[in-house]
Amino acid sequence: MERLEFGKHDYKTIVEYLRDNHSDDTILVVGHSGTISPLLREFGHPDRVSISKAEYGGLFVVTPVDDASLVVTRLNIDLR
Repeated sequence: MERLEFGKHDYKTIVEYLRDNHSDDTILVVGHSGTISPLLREFGHPDRVSISKAEYGGLFVVTPVDDASLVVTRLNIDLR
């Protein structure tokens, strides 16, 4: 298993790395409320995703359709 850390706000490098090195793999990216939305945007998601700091059960599944488009599915898990 590979564990990587990137610089704060270096979303472009993260997405480039994943596309170049793991385009056929299933990967898990973990982030916080302030990092997920810009990362999704860098992947090509057209909308800004709002995540409150009190939301802990969110999961985004990003499925590439082709080189230019993707499907983003947002799941909310009740952690109570």
